[in-house]
Formats: sequence, structure tokens, C-alpha cells
Amino acid sequence: MCFFFQVFLLQKLRLRILSLLVCLLRGVLGADCTVFDTLFISAYNLFYTALPVLALGSFDQDVNEDYSLRFPKLYTPGLENRWFNKKIFVRSAGHGVLTSGVLFFVVYGECCRIE
Repeated sequence: MCFFFQVFLLQKLRLRILSLLVCLLRGVLGADCTVFDTLFISAYNLFYTALPVLALGSFDQDVNEDYSLRFPKLYTPGLENRWFNKKIFVRSAGHGVLTSGVLFFVVYGECCRIE
């Protein structure tokens, strides 16, 4: 579940920061600046962020209930924050900012080169 939360955070940051960079380039901030169509943003949120997390939460089962009752040490990594902590959160957020910046500046550089 920690992995899917990291992917969820990465995808949301990538979309939002890319939109912010385009709006800053255009010099317009606020409700007037929309980079993507509203339907596209809704479909992106549904198919790439909400549905994978819902599917994982619904169908994922690492071990059955007998093993989880017999071996309670299976849950110690989660209780000790080994798989998701502040360092991993900041790294995922930084990755989202970096990839959105790369996407923006590659496209912007190609557009400036063509003109």
C-alpha cells in the first residue's frame, strides 16, 4: 500500500506542478488558467490515481488470516515506519516535482526551437 501511495503522490504532483508551470509561463494564475480539459483531468484522476489504489485495497492480501495470527511479527515493519516515512515522502514529492519540471522544459524547449 505504501508503494501505491507514493505513485499516487507522484502522479498528482506531476500533473499539478506541470499545470502551474504552464500558467506561470502564460502569466495567468487562478481559475482562468487551465492547461488540460476538465474531462481529461477527471479521467486522469479516476484511472491513474483512484482506481489502482481502490483495486489494491480491494484485492490485495499478502497472507491469509491464519498466518497473520500465527506470526504477528509480520506487522512490525509497518509499525516501525520502515516502508513509508518522512524521507520516503519527501523523495516521492521531489521526484514528482523533478519529472514535471523535465516534462515542461523539454516541451517548452522544443516549442521555442521550432519558432
